[in-house]
Amino acid sequence: MSKTKNLIVLSLPFFIFCIFLLRATNSIGKSCAEELAKCGMNILLICSKRAQLHSVSEALSGTYGVNTNFIDVDFSLGHEVYSFIREMLRNLDVGILVNKAGVFSDYSERVVKVPKGKVWEIIHVNIAAAVMMAHMVVPGMVQKNQGAIVNVISASCGKRDSQTAASKCQAYVETFSRQLASEVSSSGIFVQCLTPFCVGGRHASSFGLLPMFAPFPEVYTRHAVRTLGFSTRTTGYWAHSLQNYYATKGKPLSPPSH
Repeated sequence: MSKTKNLIVLSLPFFIFCIFLLRATNSIGKSCAEELAKCGMNILLICSKRAQLHSVSEALSGTYGVNTNFIDVDFSLGHEVYSFIREMLRNLDVGILVNKAGVFSDYSERVVKVPKGKVWEIIHVNIAAAVMMAHMVVPGMVQKNQGAIVNVISASCGKRDSQTAASKCQAYVETFSRQLASEVSSSGIFVQCLTPFCVGGRHASSFGLLPMFAPFPEVYTRHAVRTLGFSTRTTGYWAHSLQNYYATKGKPLSPPSH
């Protein structure tokens, strides 16, 4: 897999599938699927929203002329869903795995204050999905000596609350991505951890942000996809990198008050 290309996907055969793990078929996940479909990648969507899956799958196929399919599963159910997924992937040649599955807690308290059921849901969706799907697809990528895995974890619209269960799980996925990269990079597999801030365009003002810091999903993913093959950990968007720098320095980036 050549890194001399602007996009890592351009060096992958068009018959190879790109798998997207989604919590819902909107925002970054959908836009990223569209961006890769433009490059000729076949798309497989995995999510629990069947009606949305069918609609997005049909739209991608009709617009970009690629093969699309979807698997309707709920990752919050835990280990029982993976036998079905493994069977569905048995005859697919997977080139890229994008993990955007994630659930966030409604509770801002410390982990011990979050209901047990919610904790397990966060673990199943935010951690187990990333690990188990990588476990499924990496052997095939190693055999081909090429492939890419992208784990998307939100840096939120401000400074992360390190006390929440969700943010602790995101920290795990970040570490997992780094360790997985050290394990498989010699086999031609590129692993990236993508850490976007706010994405949504029209919602920027509601978070007290300048518009450029909350780009529309299609704008964000157009930039983010171009980091694949180059940056192992990145916000994916120049303004988010600037925002991240200032956030870590404790300086605000909100519009000045009048």
